[in-house]
Amino acid sequence: GYYHRLDPKTGYVLSSSCCANTATEHHMMGKLMVDTLARWARDYKIDAFRFDLMGLHLKSDIEKVQAALQALTLAADGVDGSKIYLYGEGWDSGEMAHNALGVNASQLNMAGTGVGTFNDRIRDAARGGGPFDNGCDLTKSPVQCDIRKKQGFSSGLFLDPNELGGTSQTDQDALAHSLDLIKIGMAGGLADFRIVTYSGSTIAAAGVGYNGAAAGYTGDPQESINYVSAHDNQILWDIVQYKMPTGRSAADRVRADELAIDVAMLGEGVPFFAMGDDILRSKSMDKNSYDSGDWFNRVDWTGQSNGWRSGLPNQPDDSANWGLIKTIFGDSSAAPSASDIAAASAHFQEMLKIRKSSPLFRLRTKADVMSRVDYSNAGPSQVPGVIVMTITDGTCAGTDLDPARDAIVVVVNADKASHAMPVSGATGFTVHTKSTVTGASFSNGTFTVPARITAVFEQLQSGGQGAGLPCNT
Repeated sequence: GYYHRLDPKTGYVLSSSCCANTATEHHMMGKLMVDTLARWARDYKIDAFRFDLMGLHLKSDIEKVQAALQALTLAADGVDGSKIYLYGEGWDSGEMAHNALGVNASQLNMAGTGVGTFNDRIRDAARGGGPFDNGCDLTKSPVQCDIRKKQGFSSGLFLDPNELGGTSQTDQDALAHSLDLIKIGMAGGLADFRIVTYSGSTIAAAGVGYNGAAAGYTGDPQESINYVSAHDNQILWDIVQYKMPTGRSAADRVRADELAIDVAMLGEGVPFFAMGDDILRSKSMDKNSYDSGDWFNRVDWTGQSNGWRSGLPNQPDDSANWGLIKTIFGDSSAAPSASDIAAASAHFQEMLKIRKSSPLFRLRTKADVMSRVDYSNAGPSQVPGVIVMTITDGTCAGTDLDPARDAIVVVVNADKASHAMPVSGATGFTVHTKSTVTGASFSNGTFTVPARITAVFEQLQSGGQGAGLPCNT
């Protein structure tokens, strides 16, 4: 009983995780965790650790792990512990919720520690809905089906509604709020980042709401794990199919998938992807595939198929959606070809190269993100569904972080139509040298981007650091 957390009333071992919860708040259990991780780092050269349901630990216990790892040195241990990265699921849940047993290792509590937490704000805004959306009752009128009704930025909210969606002002506001959440995520999730919200208010990101919590919650960009897909819940391709309108082409579905990947890839913070996101991996709509065997979890590395329509997923988590899944499986347009998979893989590799090309996509400090990152197309008059992110390396920002560029502009267009987006003070931009996107252009201070496309533009340096774009003040 000492090493497990017990229910104070029944004495049973608590299992709010998936299994028997350990009690790391007890000294020797905490020591076991710390010593074990230090050994893995020292003896097996593990350079990062991820905590499942990290919020079920106390913040102080994670900080003890962090301190023990950072104390490792090359001279004494053969490893530089200062470079070991810690991250985890900072959900405020179970018996630890609301700091019931002490300050827990949840998202908001971990701000300022340097420990990363998965950012569900950018995830839900890009995908649509959330991990606990209900099943579909097709017998009711109107149909009860949150998993399909709740579209996201990439999957058609307001701009391309499915049969349960709409184009009302409420839907437009929902899309605009989703863009606010994505912008905050792409700014490293910083609590103090100043944003012009869709309503026109200029406030700190901590003042923007997300399901009753703060949208911005980190104290440092490395604390935001920007992701749109993981091993839990539907993988990206599958959730996009849940939400896209019937009859949309495979090409449109691939582009929707790519838009979600792009906002995670090109933002400040730490991008995270599930295995196979780059090749449209499907688990045949399986929500919780840990116990589904190789058939649903396999990955076709040849790129000839992606696992789509491999059969109905398991009963416990997905039977409520079997009717809808059968309908979607019957839509032949939802099946990607080998060429679709190859195109998605090429796009993913291209975005990786663009991110790697400049340290401006990987700003290391809160101060740099606060001053260098900004957004055009904001407020109540914004063009729906278009993110215009600017990152400056001009003289106003101080240190010349990128000797090749004075500024970068990222335009993510989720609309079905092309858009021309003006940016104040923009001159001399060209499409990024590593980009193969066609139809994107810059002229007279305006960036033109085709439908359902992400385009990256750069202002190259000429003879030293230039003015770049204005800093975020």
